[in-house]
Amino acid sequence: TKRDAIKLLTKAEKLMITSGKNPIAVAATVVYAAALKNGEMVTQTKMSEVSEISSVTIRNIRQTLKNAKII
Repeated sequence: TKRDAIKLLTKAEKLMITSGKNPIAVAATVVYAAALKNGEMVTQTKMSEVSEISSVTIRNIRQTLKNAKII
C-alpha cells in the first residue's frame, strides 16, 4: 500500500495536480486510494479522522485524481 501510494503521489506531482493543495490532504487521499486498491478495509471517515482532513476534501481530491486517470 505504501509503495502504491508513493506511485500515485509521483504521478499526481508530474501532472501538477498537487499544486496549491494541502500536502496532508493529498497524502491522505493517495494513502486512502492505495488502501482501496489493495483491498484494505478503510473508510473516508476513518482516514479523515486520522489525518484531521475533512472527508469532503479527501473525496474531492480523489475525484480529481480519477478525472486525471491516475486512479
